[in-house]
Amino acid sequence: MKKTKKCTKCESTEIFYLESVVDRAHGNNASKLLVGLKNDFWRGKIGGEIEAYICANCGYVEFYLKDPKSLYDSDVAVNVKP
Repeated sequence: MKKTKKCTKCESTEIFYLESVVDRAHGNNASKLLVGLKNDFWRGKIGGEIEAYICANCGYVEFYLKDPKSLYDSDVAVNVKP
């Protein structure tokens, strides 16, 4: 959906875009959903931000990491294998 702007399940072109995905944690506090999260003393919580594309017709959702290279700055071991 990200590139084609068309749902891969029903082929609808009515697509919603969410710039960030929010998670509700303890005390119902909202925080962005991150991948490869680590705590940095100066910058706080850092990690790869997630964005979402949602089909308005069938409800299918696709999640993408905004900046895949951000995983290299996290505590997650990144291994790319062919």
